[in-house]
Amino acid sequence: MLADCLLQGTVNALLTFRVGCIAKRYSSGMPLPSPKLTRKAATREASVMLGGVVAELTKTVTKAVWETAIRVMTRKGKTAAGRVAAFLRGDPAGSAV
Repeated sequence: MLADCLLQGTVNALLTFRVGCIAKRYSSGMPLPSPKLTRKAATREASVMLGGVVAELTKTVTKAVWETAIRVMTRKGKTAAGRVAAFLRGDPAGSAV
């Protein structure tokens, strides 16, 4: 699900960049550029722009996933350690292990 969202967002960003590049070329004035060449150039320019965004997004998502994994594992480790300690003390709560 996360990968699907990231892929969809990346495609949306690419298309948004591309539309912006096309609009920039058409609003630059006369003479009007060739539509076919404009689309090709806009796709290339948008791809370059997208590279920077994807690199930053990858760094942000990786950091968030890593921090979440550490937080979850730390919490699970503390819970497990508490159960083991209770078991070793002979507490009834520790016998559920």
